[in-house]
Amino acid sequence: MTHFLNESDLFLDTELKYVLKPRICSVEEYTPKTHELAKAVANKVKDRCGIVYLKRYGVVAVSDNLGMALELAELAEVIAARNNFFAGTANLLKVIV
Repeated sequence: MTHFLNESDLFLDTELKYVLKPRICSVEEYTPKTHELAKAVANKVKDRCGIVYLKRYGVVAVSDNLGMALELAELAEVIAARNNFFAGTANLLKVIV
């Protein structure tokens, strides 16, 4: 079963929600460099995920050409930074209120 990220988990603009959201997935935390991690990522790729976030480890970007894979990896970094910022802001607001 593919675990797609919930829309509430991501701070995406409208275009990204419709164009990219179905291709963003994540895998649970696995020990780095293990067959279990490789198998989990491979299953996400089979489910047509273009960006696979590896919990507490990193990201895998998949495309049929290197240029697009690089763009997806850079976009994944932007999305992660945006989410960290907004998540931090939300937590700060909880503390202030």
